[in-house]
Amino acid sequence: VGLLPTTALAGGFEVTTYQELVDKLSELQSGYAYLVPAADFGWPAEATLTIPANVGIRVETGKAWEIPSGITVDFAQNCQGIQCDELTINGTMNMAYSSQDAVLRGCDRVIIGPTGTFSCADDNPEYPTVYGAYIPADSTWKVLKGATLNPSVRLDGTLTGEGTVSGMLEVSGGFGGTAANATLSGDLTLTGGLVVGRSYSDTYADRLTVPAGSHIKLNSWTVISHAAVYLNGV
Repeated sequence: VGLLPTTALAGGFEVTTYQELVDKLSELQSGYAYLVPAADFGWPAEATLTIPANVGIRVETGKAWEIPSGITVDFAQNCQGIQCDELTINGTMNMAYSSQDAVLRGCDRVIIGPTGTFSCADDNPEYPTVYGAYIPADSTWKVLKGATLNPSVRLDGTLTGEGTVSGMLEVSGGFGGTAANATLSGDLTLTGGLVVGRSYSDTYADRLTVPAGSHIKLNSWTVISHAAVYLNGV
């Protein structure tokens, strides 16, 4: 399984069906369930899959995985989330506030399907949420036509597609002390607003690129400060 240690697989962490995954997640106190999706993975028509605290799912390197319609994934507080080369969400995902920026950080490519729902529940209302999902520099998220990415997004990678982003989209450095260098492409509609750069600091040389052929529609406010915008699209 790629770079995963053989001792982990020999120790029984590898799972290939839905029920095996449920059982392994309930057994683990920490660490990952190593998932090798099979053609007969055995998704039920409707179910809720909970990823507990301190536990995560690692999908075999080179394999894509889909959360189908009818399946809800609940990310518990301080869970390790999902690591996957390509993850398609056609079901429902509920993030806890305390884990919101981390749950899909280990995914290279995330696709939000037309039936997918992505939400963030504030499990600590004393500290209001600032962003709901973090897209790292090496990751690409695609919102398909008819789909909506609901939470706010901190973008340091690529966001593309033909769907809608209803949460605020923020392109500003800070994670790891580095500048943001994000790309917006496709035919996205941004209804929650766009912020590029930090209005109170010029520490980060943030950068946003809209490549040729892209048509980005803004239905809310836009703030650009202490940043460079490379606009080759529309």
